[in-house]
Amino acid sequence: MKNLPESEKRWEALLNAGQIFEVNTKIKTKKVYIEISGISEDDARKIVKLTSTRSSVPEPLRVAHLIASGLSNL
Repeated sequence: MKNLPESEKRWEALLNAGQIFEVNTKIKTKKVYIEISGISEDDARKIVKLTSTRSSVPEPLRVAHLIASGLSNL
């Protein structure tokens, strides 16, 4: 982030975003890190585990990445 505009503000926002939780996925050797808001930690963990069907990356995050990658190529 040091190379991005307003990197100090970005870093501060990241630090203030909330507690980070480590979640083991269905692929035992892979872990995902999450920050939550408006949902319980238990429910968030369940969602990550249930949606990590094809890889250690939860499916909604994988799809969001594909969409963002396509938009950045416009």
